[in-house]
Amino acid sequence: MKKLFLLIIGIGLVVLFVSYSKKDTLEPLESAIIEQSTEEVAIKETSNDEPTNQELVSDNYYLGGLDAGFVSMTLAKYSPLTTEEEKRAISQDFYGAPNDLPASRYFVIADKLTCTRVVNSDSIVDCTVVYPGTDMEFFMSSEDSARLFVILGDLSLATNGSIYVSQINCSVDDYAVQTSAANNIQGFDCDLIIES
Repeated sequence: MKKLFLLIIGIGLVVLFVSYSKKDTLEPLESAIIEQSTEEVAIKETSNDEPTNQELVSDNYYLGGLDAGFVSMTLAKYSPLTTEEEKRAISQDFYGAPNDLPASRYFVIADKLTCTRVVNSDSIVDCTVVYPGTDMEFFMSSEDSARLFVILGDLSLATNGSIYVSQINCSVDDYAVQTSAANNIQGFDCDLIIES
């Protein structure tokens, strides 16, 4: 039931993102101003060529293979939405251990991931993650944070020692992972959205 719920959330987020990204540019605002006098009613048309609000620009990144496996496993590890059974299965997939559960597909979604390198340190990184439906930030261990920072840094996402990802959608396909060759791991996929 939770898998179906997460799948529905994932599909809804994708549909929302696609509809948001296909939005046309802002058109001039037209308004009618009515001026009244004792003798006549006149209607003036005015247009405003300046946009009233600024649209967010988003960039999409794809991550696959073992890097996506680590991101999936780490996000699942801290997620209150992922069951212990799902966390164990994703971890077994990542480490190549046989999975005793029926082959399945797991989805891990995070609303926000922030990683910041500690000032005056080359190796210490603090990462926090927020999951859908929660307002709480979950703090990651220093080992998980450091490895995430390296993986996401390889995608050129780091700016001034910080990484901010607006949304991460990961999927883990047990069957694909367990049956793929060790030198070409398949079944781990993550889509990252960066808004600026």
